[in-house]
Parts: sequence; structure tokens; C-alpha cells
Amino acid sequence: ATFVGVGEIYEYPPHIALDGPYSEPHSDVVELELELRAWHVLAAVDALLLLFSVSAALLAASWRPGRKVMSIAATQDAARHSFAPGGGPDEEGGDDSGWKLVSSAGVGTKYGLHVYTRGRCAQGRCGGCECRIEATAPHGVAEMACIFGEVDLLPTWHPLVPRSAFLALDAEACAFTGVLEAALPWPLPRIGAVLDLQADIDRLANDGVFHVDATTDTEIEKTRLPPWARKLRLVPIDGTLAIRFTPVRGGTKLEIRYAIDFAALPPLPFAPKRAIDWLFFIAGPLVWGTITRMLSKQLSAKSRIGARLANDSLGMWSRIRAGVGQEAPHWIAAAGEDPKCE
Repeated sequence: ATFVGVGEIYEYPPHIALDGPYSEPHSDVVELELELRAWHVLAAVDALLLLFSVSAALLAASWRPGRKVMSIAATQDAARHSFAPGGGPDEEGGDDSGWKLVSSAGVGTKYGLHVYTRGRCAQGRCGGCECRIEATAPHGVAEMACIFGEVDLLPTWHPLVPRSAFLALDAEACAFTGVLEAALPWPLPRIGAVLDLQADIDRLANDGVFHVDATTDTEIEKTRLPPWARKLRLVPIDGTLAIRFTPVRGGTKLEIRYAIDFAALPPLPFAPKRAIDWLFFIAGPLVWGTITRMLSKQLSAKSRIGARLANDSLGMWSRIRAGVGQEAPHWIAAAGEDPKCE
């Protein structure tokens, strides 16, 4: 008797009969099947941890103050072009060749996640990788943007961010600078990240979409940082992510576009793009499930983010709603009546 697993055939012990009068599932068969499934899961987890440890060790060994181990800077023009009128992968005139779907979640439902990548190759060498993340959620544009826009509230929901703060804020231009501390898993050290977010107000007014460029700042003066952030190593990655929030019926479509330049990476025992595809494949559905639960919990009248949205003392979130043509969700009124509303 045999059991067909993932690409393999396993022999059952000869004393286990799968036909005849005793053809009901035998307890030994069930236990063996569960063991085989568990083995596949553990093997995948072990391989993932091994890849993570080797990569982290190599990056840590090559990390020197002031050195960038990865760059996304070369993608600014490409990312902005992808979201320009007539220039995106899903729009007329866009380059839609070479994209590979590497991860998805919520397939066949109204709300889900799709991750695409494609190599940036020349003369037989892959020097980089472009990534395109598309997700749809049942929340408004302003509400989804607020999750990351209220930088000082990141520690209230993100388990890897113990501290964060605003450094500058311009509500009229929908632009701000913030700093955060990331408590990464072992063997990586705690690092800091300074983020500059700049919205395209013209596109909000003319096209009804909320487009943001998120840029890391690795050259900021230490005096601008709070005392706890001055001791942190800033993440050795520079560049820009292009993010677009588009209103759709019943929610928002989020698109993130960026590319990674491998030129600054130290020699690795594996192809970086293949590792990125694999990590997206493994982590995509898990992360998407966590994100959807987090959004449902945080975008409510009982959260601090909900209170901040209801207060909206600077009028930024109501301005975004007006630009994209959406109304405030029903729970905003209840959040505004809460005594903790900031």
C-alpha cells in the first residue's frame, strides 16, 4: 500500500490493509500521514531558518558604518513611471512583460493579495529584482494610510517596533518624517529607520488616488533624532517605495512598487531573486492573514488609531477622503465620542 505525498511515494507497513472488509482508515495510517505532513512543514521551516541565518551572518559580517548593503534608490524613476497615467503594468502603455506571480492569498475572494517579481538582468547577469505587491481590503483609503501615517502609534500594534516618533509633519502637503526602532529577531541587532513620506497632492486632486513616495534617510543628522534613536544603527538600505491607494467599490486597492539592486550585496551562496521569491511564497499568505486581522482590530472605535482618525485635528485624513471621494466609516462617530480620543 502506498501514500502519495508531495512529489513522493511512501510505502506503508505491510500489515496495514487498505482494502477488503477492514478498509476504514486505520489509526496507524492516520498517524503516519500526519507525521509525513509534519515532516514537510518542519523541513520547510528548517530550510527557511537556515537561509535566514546564513544571509544574516553574511550581511552582518560585511556591515560597516556608512556602508549600504542594499539599494532601492535606482528604482525611483521606474516606480514613479509605473504609476504614472498610461505607465503602469495594468494600464495602457505599461510594460507588463516578465512578471511572475510568486505569492497570493484570498484567491477567488473580493479581498486578497498578489505578489509579482521580475529580474533586472543584462548580459546574462541578474543585477536586481523588481517587486509589485497588490492587495485589496475592505477599508477606506484614509483609514489604511493612517495605519502607517501615524508613525508615533506604530508601537501600539506592531510587535517589532518598541519605539517611534515624528520628526516633522506638514499636514497641508501630507508629508512627514518619522523615526522608528526595529527589534529584529536574532541574530540581527536592533536597528533604526528614518522614513520620509511625501504624497502627490496634485494626483489626489486630479486623479482621485493617493500616491505616496516612502524614502529611507540614512544621512540624517543625529541632533534631529530623539536620544533613544541616536544610539541605533540606521538600516543600511536606501531608496524609495512608490505606494498607491486607489478607491474601489467597498474598499481600497493598495499597490506597492519597488526594485532592489543586488550590486552592493556581498557574495551569497544562492541567487538573491530566488530567495526573495521563496520568502514571498512562504510568508505572503501568513503575513496577509496577520495584516487583515490587524486592520480589522485597529480600524475600529476602540483603538488609538481609530481615536486619532476621529479627532483628525489637522484635517489631513478628511482631506484625503474628500480627494478620493470616500465617506468616513460609521465607527468614526463612535470613536470621536470616546474619552481617549486624542
